[in-house]
Amino acid sequence: MRVFVFYPSMNLHTWTVLLPGATKHVFQTEGTAVEFALTRASAMKGKGRAVEVLRERVSGGWVLVPF
Repeated sequence: MRVFVFYPSMNLHTWTVLLPGATKHVFQTEGTAVEFALTRASAMKGKGRAVEVLRERVSGGWVLVPF
């Protein structure tokens, strides 16, 4: 399973976290978005699921967020 943290688009200044099942959450700061993503991923991992958290870079590439 993957949790995605999307970089804000040029017109919007909010970070979006996409959870499995297409559940979206919007945050004003990167730190809040990443913290939320890691908390949710830890909960899923605690239930025995393999989970990765990926954060989008300004360039459009993805980086794995360790937890």
